[in-house]
Amino acid sequence: MKRVAAIAVTCAALLGCQQDGQRPVVSLDQARQITANFQGQAFQPPPRTISDIAAVLDQQKPDPAKVAALAAQADAQPPSGASGLAMAEFL
Repeated sequence: MKRVAAIAVTCAALLGCQQDGQRPVVSLDQARQITANFQGQAFQPPPRTISDIAAVLDQQKPDPAKVAALAAQADAQPPSGASGLAMAEFL
């Protein structure tokens, strides 16, 4: 009984691998060319220590003028007596 079940499962799996007309067929040479394109891309592992992370963050320096403008906008006082819509736009 187990043998019959195993054969049935194997047949179902093989039928699932049949070409259904929706998946493109790639020749062996085309597959090699596709994988060759991926081999040119180098894997860069994520930073491992806090000093590695700090070095990455130091490379991404923000624009001081933009930071000052955003800080001034964040510190602005809400308009007094503003309606709901004006207050929502301010916030």
